[in-house]
Formats: sequence, structure tokens, C-alpha cells
Amino acid sequence: MRRLAPARTDSSTVRHERTKPAKDQLPHTVIRLALVNRGRNDVCSSTLANDSSHNRDFAFRWQKTEISNTLEINPFSRSEVAYSPEAWTGEILSALSRSIHQGANVICFGEFDYPPFPDTDEGRANEKAFEAEALKRINGADAPVFAILGSHHRVSKLSGRNSDWTGPLAQNVAKIALSDALKGTGKAIREVLKRTPASKAGELLTGIHGIDMEVFDTIIGKFGVVICSDAYDPSIVLEYFAHSGHVEYKRDVILVPSYNKSAKLSHMCQALSLMARSVVVMVDVCREHSQALGPFEKSSVWVCGIPVGSATEAVLYGDKHKVCRWIAEEEGDGVTIRVLELTLPALDNFIDHMDTVDPLPLFASVLGAKWG
Repeated sequence: MRRLAPARTDSSTVRHERTKPAKDQLPHTVIRLALVNRGRNDVCSSTLANDSSHNRDFAFRWQKTEISNTLEINPFSRSEVAYSPEAWTGEILSALSRSIHQGANVICFGEFDYPPFPDTDEGRANEKAFEAEALKRINGADAPVFAILGSHHRVSKLSGRNSDWTGPLAQNVAKIALSDALKGTGKAIREVLKRTPASKAGELLTGIHGIDMEVFDTIIGKFGVVICSDAYDPSIVLEYFAHSGHVEYKRDVILVPSYNKSAKLSHMCQALSLMARSVVVMVDVCREHSQALGPFEKSSVWVCGIPVGSATEAVLYGDKHKVCRWIAEEEGDGVTIRVLELTLPALDNFIDHMDTVDPLPLFASVLGAKWG
């Protein structure tokens, strides 16, 4: 994959205002996270993208050029599985409203859940209308909302930059919607670029990548976003590790929207959670998997490497600590929404206690799903 000279991201110049623990500075200390899983299996294999007998069963196929390989709407899919813009956007907006109804402050859809609007005048107009409706719904919530609406492949011409690069930009872009209470003077719709393409799946990206990871510093916590295979990248994991001891850079929650068939992603998210001393939220919307997931599910959360589940409830929401707990799970129209309640001051306190012990034996016991 060829990368251009890096462009500076917003976080390169942003003032990281929260320099004290959450319990000392945040007006909202209890937040609810909604993991929206649509249970999809609509992307054909990249190796069989041109095999009509295979790709006709999928809504999306891979479009390969000399320098990129990205998803596109499959024009040859059967009518029963074909992509429908109206149905797709309606399902996203419906799930968004259901999450808000559950009281969610942080909402995470999966990779490739963002509607693939065509790069035409009509497509751009439809995208603006979709984003306006999403913002209308989150601004109607009782509390501030930070919502990852999914990601999509965007292929566009490079313009407005001094470079010898003549090819198109092929990027995996996550779209984030911020309610008015969170956006401040910035844009209500933000973007995060995937830095590490899923090469085994066939993904090949080009384009401009920031020199550091975005920090979304809000009144409901600090958030980071990595897209699927970014969690495999040692440089990204080590960057979060380097920030884990600094309150002004450390993320409370790292969100990982994904479309992945491998259980390795779950293990890497667990390692990221431990290294970053943060809550990691994985929403893997691909319902298929190539190997056993072990103790993990497609929608999972870890706190400092500890999976949130019934086996760890006494650790994460017991007599000593009340960090987080699952409070709701709702299924409907093929979409599963799980809601986690997280108390940020309790998270800070839990992390402080983690500093007094060697985490590696604890991490190993988690991998073995053994709790004494």
C-alpha cells in the first residue's frame, strides 16, 4: 500500500482540556454505550469478486484497480439480497432511534454500515439528507450523544494538495455524528480514516493518513476510534500504550467498528484494552466467523483487558468496584442492540488499583476464561 506524506489531523493542534480524572472534571460521569450489531453477511470474497455464480448472492463486491481494492455495490446481485438505499438508511436510522430510546450516549455501528452514497450530485444530496436526519434524532435525545454511524469506502480524486500523486484516494472512512452539546464550534459530522487495511480480506487503500490518533475530548468522556484491522497494527497499539499514563491524552473508551470473520480481532481488542488501560468496545457486524470465538461474542467490551460478562461481574460491578454492567439487550428486524452502563469515576478508580498489581497474570487468566 502506498501512502502519501501525512497530513496533520485535528488532534495535532487540539487542546486536550481534561487534565484531571473524570470524577474531578466531567459534568456527565455515567454514560450508556449502545453496541448496534446488524448481523450481516453481504460482502463477497475478494478472490471471487468476478465469479458471477458466487457474487450474485451478495450485496457488495470488491472493485480492484492497479492501486486499490474497495467495496462497491454489486450490480449483479440477486433481487432478494440486492442493496436497497431506502431500506439500508431506514434500518440505520431506526436502530439509531432505538439506541437513543435506551438512553445511550455513545452509539457504535459496524464497519461498512454507513450507507454507500454514490459520488454524484444526487448521491451527495441524499447523504446530506441522511446525516441531517441522524443529527436531528441525536439532538432530540435527553443527553449528549456521540454516534459512530459506521464506515464506508470512499474513492475520490486528489485535489488541493501539492503532491506528485496522480491516482485516486481510496479510503475507509468512519463517520461520527456529534450532538450540539458535544461538537462545540467544530463540525457535527467528523471523520476518522482507517490506517491499516485488511490485506487478508483483500482491502487495499491509498491516501492521506494523519500522524497521530484522534482524541475526541467531550463532556461525556474521551474517545478514540480505530477501524477493524487498525487494532492489529502494533504502531497503533503502542501509541495508545504511550498515552495510557497521561490523562490529557488517554481515552476512556476506544470504539472498534468492524466487519471481520476472524476471532483474532477479539484477542487484539482485549490486548488493546489492557495496553491502553481503557474500555474497548468492539462491534463486529459480520455474522460469519472462520474459527471459534472462544469466550467472546461479536459485540464485546473489555475493561483493562477484562471481558465484560457474567464471569467477571463480581470484579467489574461488585462490592469493591462498580465500573460497568450490561443493562439491556434488544433484538428486532435483524438488529441486536446491547447497552452497557459505564461509570467514569469508577473506571478511574479501577485503573488506579490496576497500577498496584502486575496485570500480565490477570490478563492470562482472562484469556483462559478462569476467574477465582
